[in-house]
Amino acid sequence: MELRKAGLKDLDTIVSMQQALASESAIWGYRSDSVEAWNGRNLDWLFLAVDNDESIGFIYCAERPYRGESVFPEGSRILEIVELYVRPEARHGGSGRQIVKIITSKANIEGFSHLRLYSAAKRFDDILAFYRECGFKPWYLEMIRPIGVEEDDALGP
Repeated sequence: MELRKAGLKDLDTIVSMQQALASESAIWGYRSDSVEAWNGRNLDWLFLAVDNDESIGFIYCAERPYRGESVFPEGSRILEIVELYVRPEARHGGSGRQIVKIITSKANIEGFSHLRLYSAAKRFDDILAFYRECGFKPWYLEMIRPIGVEEDDALGP
């Protein structure tokens, strides 16, 4: 697998993968973006994962300012993983971990001190296990429990 810098010519592929992710209904409130929305973003940290000339995933990151969060040392330089996607047929073979490893290396070279991310994945335990395998540690947890509804319907579709 190769992780190469993505550009404007790759946006249709990126949006197609986002649409596939949205159709999985795996993330609370997830919607794909449009090519126009991507055109308005800084694409410095947009990378396409390619295996045998086939696009199998992507990662998009953005620099986030240090805001005095207690978990980061003062003056930290933080890169946030905004979105990471691997096509279903390429999952469970190490591609996701390899993408994170490469981004971690690139971020280190660019002088970042920390990676951060958040997730609204419905299969929270699976996502937590994946990112733990990639060396992340949980910092913050937010949970909900609706009151007065059946447990199976508590979080919607």
